[in-house]
Amino acid sequence: MDRRTHPPLFRQHSGLLHGADYNPEQWPRETWADDARFMTEVKFTSASVGIFSWVSLEPAEGRFEFGWLDDVMDILARDGRFACLATPTAAMPAWMSQKYPEVLRTDPDGVRRKHGNRVNFCWTSPVFRDKVAAIDHALAERYAGHPALGCWHISNEYGGTCHCSLCEAKFRTWLQARYGSLDALNHAYWTAFWGHTYTDWSQIEIPGGKGEGSVFGLALDWKRFSSQQIIDMYCYERDILKSHTPDVPCTTNLMGTYDCVDGFAISKEMDFVAWDSYPWFSGRPDEPAAWVRTSFVHDLNRSLKDKPFLLMECTPSSSNWYPTWQLKRPNQFMLEGLQAVAHGSEGVQYFQWRQSRGSMEQFHGAVVAHNNRSDMRVFQQVKEMGELLATMPFVAGSGVPAEAAVVYDWEVAWGLETCIDFRSKRAQYEKTVVTHYRALVEQGLDVDVVDSVSDLSRYKLVVAPMLFLLRPGVAERLAAYVDQGGTLVCTYMTGWVDQSGLAFHGGAPEALRAVLGVESEEWDELYERQSNSFIWNGNTYEATTYCERVRAVGAEVLATFASDFYAGEPVLTRNNYGSGKAYFVGTRTDIGFLRDFSKQIASEVGLTPGVASEGPTSVSVRRRQGADADYIFVLNYAQEAAQVTLLQPGPYHDLQGQPVSSQIDLEPFGTRVLVRPVSG
Repeated sequence: MDRRTHPPLFRQHSGLLHGADYNPEQWPRETWADDARFMTEVKFTSASVGIFSWVSLEPAEGRFEFGWLDDVMDILARDGRFACLATPTAAMPAWMSQKYPEVLRTDPDGVRRKHGNRVNFCWTSPVFRDKVAAIDHALAERYAGHPALGCWHISNEYGGTCHCSLCEAKFRTWLQARYGSLDALNHAYWTAFWGHTYTDWSQIEIPGGKGEGSVFGLALDWKRFSSQQIIDMYCYERDILKSHTPDVPCTTNLMGTYDCVDGFAISKEMDFVAWDSYPWFSGRPDEPAAWVRTSFVHDLNRSLKDKPFLLMECTPSSSNWYPTWQLKRPNQFMLEGLQAVAHGSEGVQYFQWRQSRGSMEQFHGAVVAHNNRSDMRVFQQVKEMGELLATMPFVAGSGVPAEAAVVYDWEVAWGLETCIDFRSKRAQYEKTVVTHYRALVEQGLDVDVVDSVSDLSRYKLVVAPMLFLLRPGVAERLAAYVDQGGTLVCTYMTGWVDQSGLAFHGGAPEALRAVLGVESEEWDELYERQSNSFIWNGNTYEATTYCERVRAVGAEVLATFASDFYAGEPVLTRNNYGSGKAYFVGTRTDIGFLRDFSKQIASEVGLTPGVASEGPTSVSVRRRQGADADYIFVLNYAQEAAQVTLLQPGPYHDLQGQPVSSQIDLEPFGTRVLVRPVSG
């Protein structure tokens, strides 16, 4: 077995990171001594510094004041800590907006914003880019070689779109490069419908707002262009920093499946992936869907570059923008942090270090509360986390060797969001992918989350739900995967449109017809109170929301719809193609069927859990694989105590090297971290 390990995120630090967003410029200097002392107490190894500090670093145009940051960096270095040093471009100074109003973002209604909030800039503005270059060059020149510089944290939580004339002109240029001619664009957008044919490039406007809202391909391309705008801005900053510090890694903090930027595309430009995790439990901290969705996004971020990532932000308490400010229950904080590490994070970092006295996130959770005391519950929990992470430096660099993958494609998500026929909330692409993912991880399987254009050759099983839009080469890639012995699972809404949103002239699933052995006739969308059903392996399962009518054209029919006028028609099929197999699930169904189905398929293809276990589905047993040991994370997502038995041979020991029984008792939201040495 390949026991790959990965280099550390920071070249100066080989263990797991523990830190937080640190904003010393918001506080008097006498507070900094407390900060340093408290950070030592909770065993911080890192701090994200300077994220919103532009006006503190450049209070007037061209006048830089780095004295306070020099002192902060020196204090971090003195205490053996490393900085995720941010470029402050997420919050431009008021003097800039006042002098150069063209840097401000324009909303879809064509109205330019006033100064305020954050990430409020125009992506295209030459003035803004000049000012970014000035501050970034100054930062990089000053701190190149500083012992505290661990990585560059570029801007903060990129997102949003600008609809100004500059961005519109750049969008037209992007379209010209993409299509080459208006004839090609008009064909791709099918603009003859409703007489929307363009006869000059200048006629194309940004969709939405008070403008065009009925051309599917245009709306889809605007999503692509807007994502590329963000990537271009990231690369603009990165290249400046790399010109001074070529060996210092660069990253930015992503936000899960946030639709403003394609995570797979931007991650290609990052040295390592970082993301901010704020799961919302809707008043039920043991809600399985919330925990599963969070583990899905952790696995997605690990898969973006096929290596460990960094949990850049999470809250040690509650978040002020949650609809309800419920506190984390006992053990829940530790559970959230270890969940991230179990799925591939190289540490746990928080927003924020010190609770703000005022402004937007005044009561957001933080390590140090307004009373500046270290004997508070949250502070002590953070201290416990720091002590635990410090005992397991060997986990850093270990991998997650998945042999199964689910496909999540940002362009499919955009396609379903922008296609007029599916703009209702019922498509639920992400939720559907997560449900299929859940059926696999609940078996203890390691799962990657991959793009539709990713290399699939190493996986025994690939599940690609609702692959509504087929990008160029995807059908051929999936066909080659199955032909070479892989097992593929597809569902309803597969292969309906091409990359421009055009329905395939030969119908769905177009180029996947031979692979799946089915062809689609039509689909039936059920009302919420309606359902159908089907029988498979002697059990009856519910069919809801979407029922796709398909013909079997070579596939073996494994189950059929039980009622309505399409009773007896295929709902579950299997097709042999080359050396592999392809399954088609023609309806939305529940986790019960997907568990049973996935378990059988996993057995057929020889998938085994990283650590086989026996216990309730609320307990997750995850593995990270090091060079000479497996690191086992046992996580109880329930508010009740639980017991799980590890079925694979040991020996197991705890982080202190003491032997541990294979029968593990867990408190509500309890966790255990074990080591299983591997010989040979």
